[in-house]
Amino acid sequence: RVLTDRFSSLLNMNSAVAFLALALVAAVSGYPVAEHEEHEEHHEHHPPSPYKFRYDVEDHHTGDLKSHLESGDGHGVQGVYKLKEADGTIREVHYTADKHEGYNAVVKHIGTPHVDDHYKQWEYEYVKEVHQPAKHYPTHEIKVHV
Repeated sequence: RVLTDRFSSLLNMNSAVAFLALALVAAVSGYPVAEHEEHEEHHEHHPPSPYKFRYDVEDHHTGDLKSHLESGDGHGVQGVYKLKEADGTIREVHYTADKHEGYNAVVKHIGTPHVDDHYKQWEYEYVKEVHQPAKHYPTHEIKVHV
């Protein structure tokens, strides 16, 4: 009789677990699922808009000299920009760009490079002493000329 009671108790517990699992599945399956709404974005297509711009900077106080000219027709761009480098030369870049050829540039350096005295690197001379006193290591000396 004890074995029968235990088996009966176990059967009732398994039935209860199965019932709860089925109830949970039924509850979840009845939950409304968000439906995917299909929508179509509307994009207006405009014909390519041509443009052109230019700027020039000439600041004699700071030495900043540069310019830029560019134009585009909606299918590609072309332009040129110039700037004064620190060494006094002018860098001039002519470029074109479009979706077929990508970006292409031709760079020119105009002028002779020069460096103002206050920008020059320090010059130094390495001097090695030739005498070696006993129990001392040779010493090295650097002379700096400004």
